[in-house]
Amino acid sequence: MLGPLEVSGGGATVPRGAGPRALLTALLLPPNSVVPGYRLAEAIWGTDPLDRIDNALHQAVTRVRRALGPAGAAAVVTRSPGYLLVVGAASIEAACFEAQYRGALARAAADPGAAVDMLEEALAWWRGPAYAEFADGFARPAATHLEELRLAAREDRAGLLVACGSTAEAVAAASDLAAENPLRERPVELLIRALYAAGRTADALAAFRRHREHVARELGLDPSRGLRELEARILRDDPDLPERGTIRLSGVAASAPAPGGHCRGGRRR
Repeated sequence: MLGPLEVSGGGATVPRGAGPRALLTALLLPPNSVVPGYRLAEAIWGTDPLDRIDNALHQAVTRVRRALGPAGAAAVVTRSPGYLLVVGAASIEAACFEAQYRGALARAAADPGAAVDMLEEALAWWRGPAYAEFADGFARPAATHLEELRLAAREDRAGLLVACGSTAEAVAAASDLAAENPLRERPVELLIRALYAAGRTADALAAFRRHREHVARELGLDPSRGLRELEARILRDDPDLPERGTIRLSGVAASAPAPGGHCRGGRRR
């Protein structure tokens, strides 16, 4: 789900046709929970088709079961008032990403380098926008949640790179984030800190000025008090402004790791 819908293992394939793909995606929101028939119908057709819902929905479920291979009948269970998809959390890419991100946050204070590795592994699982095919429709809330976590993970990686002293990587990562999110303050703060930690004080101050001018032009606002204080500390070369050490993390909470099984390791190829 971290990109176009994919199904693998046990002879399973992605169902053909937008309807069955929408059905399978809807059954994953969330998995192992009964999804009422009317919600599945809305995901497939956009509205409740009333008189044809039972027959048409049954046909779509049959196609999904066939696509899932020998385990399909046991995976998609008829359960009043709809259907239930039985799947282990460790088999769901999005759940693995959230669990890995949460683990990285827990590891960050004691071992920021290991946390960076965990974040990079988690981010490597992404293949495109979350729920790419249905992100503008019924999957929008879930897609938005995952995209927010993805952005927070990228920001946390940049901050931890500063904490590890990997300033060149941190500058590159923070520069990309700031360019993609010009009105978001945290990437700018990370970029300023990374530049300052790299000994590029003039560039750090220039980054602050660009941000100040941009938010004034686009929003008619000043940078936050925290960002202005960071500029002031850099201007006076505050000895308590660390070049290395703990960087404030996002505080965005990923879902708790689901019990049972382990997410696959290694980078996605």
